[in-house]
Amino acid sequence: MKPIIGIVAKHCLCDACAPMGQTTFSRDEIKDAVIDNGGIPIALLPSDKGVHNWKIEKDYKLSDANKEVMIAQIKLCDGIIIQGYKTGFWYEVFVAKYCFENDIPFLGICNGQSCVGVAFGSGFKKAEGHNKIHYSKHAHKAFIKPTTKLFEIIGKAEMLVNSLHENELDRVPDGYICSATNEQGGIEVIEAPTKRFNIAVKYHPECLYTFDENQNKIFKVFIVASRKPKRS
Repeated sequence: MKPIIGIVAKHCLCDACAPMGQTTFSRDEIKDAVIDNGGIPIALLPSDKGVHNWKIEKDYKLSDANKEVMIAQIKLCDGIIIQGYKTGFWYEVFVAKYCFENDIPFLGICNGQSCVGVAFGSGFKKAEGHNKIHYSKHAHKAFIKPTTKLFEIIGKAEMLVNSLHENELDRVPDGYICSATNEQGGIEVIEAPTKRFNIAVKYHPECLYTFDENQNKIFKVFIVASRKPKRS
């Protein structure tokens, strides 16, 4: 059986969507990466009827009814991805925390890493040396720490990544370790070492995986981990 991978849909904040009302979406590159590595993607749709941005509505609390809907969808899945975007939402923070607490294979991408940070006590700082590069091009090196899950996946101490973010975590979230840094020493990748697979990256591997085997390996190992039964 191929594992079911839930991609948490994002609220679209672009002007083109505004006249049509609230819209949620998932990115094709992530869906394609899941399919190409043996998974079956589905979109997880929040029941939250407002656009509750954690950057702005800092005191917002997800209702029990909204949590119930999200949990029911998560339970349909074998693994979960929180995708990148220019901001994050409170339901995503809830999903990140729920996956950690229930040892559900998890991959956070760009803002997905930020959601992990919000869930587990990190703040943010401006990314030094930030240079916006097209999604499908390498921008800089990431230096992978030995004895980490990421090093086990990639098999070497360096990899190339792209760069579209302006902010990064100011510290490693509780329950996680830093598994790769950027050229300025900032946090590029984090992982939860006690979990089956729980990795959050600051860049966009879904835009590189078709020509960069290092990035494809992340999806491949994530899909394999999602096939395995939960540890007792």
